[in-house]
Amino acid sequence: MDGLKSTLFLMLYGFKDCLRGIWCLKHFWLHSQKQKAQKTGTSKSLLGVLKQCITFSALFWVGIFIFNRYILNFCIHHLLNSLLGPEWQYLPLVSNILGLLFNAVWTLPLFCFSKVLLNFKWYNEIAELTFDNVGGKRSHTKLSYSWGDQLESAVVQCVFMLQAYAMLWLPFPLHIQHVLCHVHLSLLYALYSFEYKWFQMGWGLRRRLAYVNSKWPYFLGFGLPLVLVSSYVGNYIESVCLFSTLFPIYVVSSTVTMDSRVQHYSLPVKFFEPASLTVSCIFVFAFSLIHKRK
Repeated sequence: MDGLKSTLFLMLYGFKDCLRGIWCLKHFWLHSQKQKAQKTGTSKSLLGVLKQCITFSALFWVGIFIFNRYILNFCIHHLLNSLLGPEWQYLPLVSNILGLLFNAVWTLPLFCFSKVLLNFKWYNEIAELTFDNVGGKRSHTKLSYSWGDQLESAVVQCVFMLQAYAMLWLPFPLHIQHVLCHVHLSLLYALYSFEYKWFQMGWGLRRRLAYVNSKWPYFLGFGLPLVLVSSYVGNYIESVCLFSTLFPIYVVSSTVTMDSRVQHYSLPVKFFEPASLTVSCIFVFAFSLIHKRK
């Protein structure tokens, strides 16, 4: 019973911490107003970078939504009607296939480009500015190690996302499948949020994964609101664009949290172990192929 209480408490504590970014943004805004009044501006403003990131993400999301939902469907429908006639029985099927092909050829590459831009231009910068504002101490990590760590982390997250959606194929009732999928996605979103803070602290990937595995109720509560909000959007691309719009606030929330109540809790569940082992096997196989060619 005590273990269940601790688990529920940490979930609620994680949920509370995910909302802390909103309060912190208000605090940072008041602080920036005082700086303007005193005419002591800094080189870069956290709120300014945050506004740029959210504005770009929101406009990109709205643009994709309008284009996919209205312009693309309208053009394909009228083009096929004029070429094949409105009574052709395969018209809906061909229309859907053409829409998917267009997404694969144009929309998805554009979306991937925006994700890279958001990650390297804004997400890291938001985390760094927030980390400096709360007085965090950075670790001096070697550049080669940091790039290798980020690459492995990105691959682990991709494999873990496949693992999350694989829950929908398990021979369980539908509601259990969705619960398991949401649990995995909540942990993934929480890991993605906290990585920017932990990277500033010099934590390696193994330490980050072990920490999430051992404190999983807290990170489940932290990531669940974002999962629930983004799951209301039916289209996958629109869902991820909505995620990109809200995620900068999550970066702020994860950076300012002081998870002292989580430190003494440890109930390891190896959620990330299958994905981590899979990525290790992939890298070993890739390096062996490279070594054979030399």
